[in-house]
Amino acid sequence: MFCPYILGMKILVIDHDEALTRKIDYFLKAEGHWCELHKTPSSGQEALSAHYYDAIVCNIATLDDQEFELLKFLRQSKLDKKTVLTFTTNTVVTIPKMEGLGMATLPKPYTLPALHERLQSILHQESLAGNELINFNKLVIHIPGRMVTMQGAPIALTRREYDLLLHLALNKNKVISRNTLARYLSTSSAETTEDFSALYVHVKNLKKKLKAAGCDDLIETVYGIGYRLTYNLN
Repeated sequence: MFCPYILGMKILVIDHDEALTRKIDYFLKAEGHWCELHKTPSSGQEALSAHYYDAIVCNIATLDDQEFELLKFLRQSKLDKKTVLTFTTNTVVTIPKMEGLGMATLPKPYTLPALHERLQSILHQESLAGNELINFNKLVIHIPGRMVTMQGAPIALTRREYDLLLHLALNKNKVISRNTLARYLSTSSAETTEDFSALYVHVKNLKKKLKAAGCDDLIETVYGIGYRLTYNLN
C-alpha cells in the first residue's frame, strides 16, 4: 500500500497490524510524509533492497528467523541508525534486548506523535552529521554553540526561537506543519497542538529579530498548513 505525498520523509513501515498501519499512514501523510506499508519482514527487506527510504519503522514481534534476518540486513546495510524498532514485550522480546540492538526503540502501545518525534530525531541526526555550520549567505547558524550570527554579529534568540530556526533550516524549502512545529517546541505536556498561539508568537518574534539584524525574510507562512524556510542560491 502506498500513500504518495510531495513533501517530507519517505518512510517504510513494516508491521502486520493493519489497523495500526492505517492510522500511521493517515497521520504521517497529514504531517507531509510519504509512506510505504509492508506486512512481513521479508517483503520489507525486499523493498529496502530496491529503494531508498529516509526512515524505517519496523515492528519486532517474536524475533523469529524472518525478523532476525531483517535486523541483520539493516545493520549490514548501515540502515540501523535510520530505524525505529517497535515492539510489545514478551518472554522473548524484552526492553533490554531491544535496546541492545543499537537502534531507536518505541514500546507498544505508543502514540502517533511519539512515533513522529522518533522519526524527526532520525532526520535531524542525518542532517547534522558532520555539520557544524549552516550558511544562508551572511546568516550563519552555529550548531555546536547554539548561536546565530548575521554578518558576524550575534542575534539574541531565545531557546525556542533558535530551535524553530534550526528546524526550518534543516528542512529548507519544505513546508513544516503547525502541528509538527508546536510539538517540536513544546516542553510541557500541558501544551497541546490545538492552540497554536505560542507558535505564532515564536514565529513572529523570530522574524522580527532576523529582520532587525538585516536578514532577508526567509520564513514563509503557508496559510492553513504551516511554515517554510525558503532559500534559493540563485
